[in-house]
Amino acid sequence: MIIWILKLIDGILSILDVSNVLTEFNYDFNKIDALEYFINNSIINNLFWNIFVFTIGLICFFSILGIVKVIVKNHTTIFDVLSKFVFAIIASLIVLSLIFL
Repeated sequence: MIIWILKLIDGILSILDVSNVLTEFNYDFNKIDALEYFINNSIINNLFWNIFVFTIGLICFFSILGIVKVIVKNHTTIFDVLSKFVFAIIASLIVLSLIFL
């Protein structure tokens, strides 16, 4: 059991090892590293933007549901829901800016 856990930890650390990301390989007759490959890959880039737009859409959808719930039950003010909406949008934009940095 302990050997299995040690192998699992070793596998996780090898996945997270920075030197694996910086290892160069040949792709389309060019030497690039894995990080540059993932950054410049159009499929991954499109997938990222689709997930980002989907996230913004979900934030808007759940904020509208929260506003409707507040209007129906009248427990809190609409300002509370709108402040959480603005906070969620700002948080997603911060994550976006950190990814670009």
